Amino acid sequence: MQDTIETIGMLAIKGFIMPVIGLFLAWASTKLPAWITTHIKNQREAAILNKLATLSLTVVQEVDQTVVSNLGNKVTKASLSAARDQALETLKSHLGPQGLQEIEQVFGLENQDAVIKMLVSFIEQGVHSLKLSTPSE
Repeated sequence: MQDTIETIGMLAIKGFIMPVIGLFLAWASTKLPAWITTHIKNQREAAILNKLATLSLTVVQEVDQTVVSNLGNKVTKASLSAARDQALETLKSHLGPQGLQEIEQVFGLENQDAVIKMLVSFIEQGVHSLKLSTPSE
């Protein structure tokens, strides 16, 4: 009786359990690399976005302290546009050519003009955040 139970157990393992485990391992071997790639790409994108948000806010604060605050009552659209351009150039210099290229590649942007538009968006968001955090006079 014991031999019969052992034989049935071995047949069940060989006939059912091993193929199921084999199918699971085959499925996992095809899905796991894609999951790892997606997970790493998402973490990389999140890290870049976080760095851009922090860096752009820092640059906006710097330009606000050094340029905009010195304008006093002479604030014009042209002077604010020049301040934004200065913030953009500062942000680009902090990122460097390699950082700008990495942003283009990671986010699948078509060219450096698209990267610049993205940086301007971050600067404008930083200006908005700065206005919200500064009490109105």
